[in-house]
Amino acid sequence: MKTHDCHVFLERLLPLIVRDFLPRHVVDALTELSNFFRELCAKVLNKDDLDRLQDQIALTLCKLERIFPLAFFDIMIHLPIHLTWEAKVASPIQYRWMYPIERYLRKLKGYVRNKAQPEGSIAEGYLVDECLTFCSRYLRRVETKFNRPERNYDGGQHSSNMLSIFSTSSRSYGKVEVKELNLLLHNAAVLYVLQNCDDSLPFIQEHKNFIINSGFRNVEQMHREEFVGWFREKIVMAKRGKGKGKVQEEDSTHTRQVPQTLIAPQQLIDEDLPPNPTLDSESLEIEGSSDEKKKGRGKAKGVPNNHNLEVHIYQGRIVTPEVVREISILFSQNIIGPWIRYTEYPEDEHETLFARFKEIKFAYTCTEEELKATMLKTCSILFKDWMFLLRKPIFKKYLTKEARKAHPPDNVPVNVWEKMVDKWMDEDWQEQSQRNKSNRDSLKMHHTSGSIPIAKYKYEQVKTTGIEPSPSECFKMFHMSKTKDGGKEWTSEQAEALHAKLEAKKAATQDQGFEIYELNIYHEVVGKASHGRVLGMGSGSKAKDVYGCCEGSSKRPRVDKTEELELKIKNMEEELQQYKAMKDELEQLKATQEEVKQMREFMKVMMSQSNIQLPPTPVCIVFPSIIC
Repeated sequence: MKTHDCHVFLERLLPLIVRDFLPRHVVDALTELSNFFRELCAKVLNKDDLDRLQDQIALTLCKLERIFPLAFFDIMIHLPIHLTWEAKVASPIQYRWMYPIERYLRKLKGYVRNKAQPEGSIAEGYLVDECLTFCSRYLRRVETKFNRPERNYDGGQHSSNMLSIFSTSSRSYGKVEVKELNLLLHNAAVLYVLQNCDDSLPFIQEHKNFIINSGFRNVEQMHREEFVGWFREKIVMAKRGKGKGKVQEEDSTHTRQVPQTLIAPQQLIDEDLPPNPTLDSESLEIEGSSDEKKKGRGKAKGVPNNHNLEVHIYQGRIVTPEVVREISILFSQNIIGPWIRYTEYPEDEHETLFARFKEIKFAYTCTEEELKATMLKTCSILFKDWMFLLRKPIFKKYLTKEARKAHPPDNVPVNVWEKMVDKWMDEDWQEQSQRNKSNRDSLKMHHTSGSIPIAKYKYEQVKTTGIEPSPSECFKMFHMSKTKDGGKEWTSEQAEALHAKLEAKKAATQDQGFEIYELNIYHEVVGKASHGRVLGMGSGSKAKDVYGCCEGSSKRPRVDKTEELELKIKNMEEELQQYKAMKDELEQLKATQEEVKQMREFMKVMMSQSNIQLPPTPVCIVFPSIIC
């Protein structure tokens, strides 16, 4: 073993080896010796620590003298006494190691070919190595140790129709780690890609000219801060207006990090490759990543793939959690104005947000207008939650207005954040906030659904059982909590009393022999909706979502009775068929009676001519009457 190996054994492994086999006092002494060398060999040394080690090593050597024989103590065992003073005078020991020198001397010994004159062989070998190293850096299409492919290099993956910066063949290997970038790092990464891409050079020059014409002096700083947003908006608007450009935005802050990447070296040194032609600005195609399948590799762990994810909509709400999460990410990436209320959110930002949402390529069966309306409704419901999550950590940590302005979130520009803080610190907003807080504290019934909308619960029940749960069932589901023994209990006495009224009303209706309509009963017990919200159905559920349509002026809501109407129509069709059959039978009987009457008249005439008297008139046939 080398000397360095002995140091590793002494500093790291010796305490672990001896602690289970030697007596306690021996283990303590050896452990103190190991700790001494480990602290002394640290990269950073403190003067107080060195003074402590100076006093400690003397006691440690005294303990060793009581354990080992006198022959064990030679000059090398006495040397640690002086090592702390040497470290104070000559700096940390890493700058005085002999291990690098020993390794380099071994390399020089390998140059020896003539053992009679080793110095000359070393000099010649060193000179040859330096000359070859110098010349190999200027050789083209010649394999050297500097451009030789790695042993596990398989040529990478070649993707066509890509930007010039992504044209180099490479293959990542190692464990994939998913990290979330803040807005600053994400924009810095996008800016790096665009500035090193030949295809975006015309856009870079156009943006700089735009800044110069606008009258700004710090062109480079403005370019670094605003180019990413300007470029994204330009491409999205070009696609929306022209209908020619294809934009593949992989603008998520989630990124994959791999330990290493293998790049084909021959492509890095080949300067004769033809340049990638610049694309037209109206038909620019940005590929965030290749869609080609990797041969022999499965889906990367932790990497979302939303291209096959379907958007499920129920009662005007998006009930797919992954889609709602993507909407939240898109919104957080595009906070470019001090909008603290959804009513302040501009209409053009709605269009931009929906355009970026479509670029994710979710699958959906509804029309584009319905998808847009549903997405904007989701934004309106979640907007105050997004603002709360944005505001809470800063306002809780910093109490003054100046401190809150000085610590903006990572995804909000400084100038925008300062205006938002001014609005939040306004007296009118603070008064409204306190009033809303008092109203929330005065609530007597609290639901247990959390952030899950009731529409999602209904959708899952319909998907599983085929039957939509009634408002009474939803109320019971979201107003009961689990107990420690595994049972359930009501969250409040008011919720239990309201549910008891619902059950009593249903029982009374059934006892009277009337048909039970869940929606009517719930409306009669709960009362009319307040501000469009129905009691017990959550803030996101409007009256039309619960009762099927908006409430009219009457007290009874116009509920959806599709099943009852279909049953009545079916019964009426059966009665109509029976009526038609009876009508046909009646027509046949009438025709038969008419024929009998005509025959009797004919026989009467014939008998009168023959002087034969007719028998008495038989009993009349009475046909059933049908009330039309």
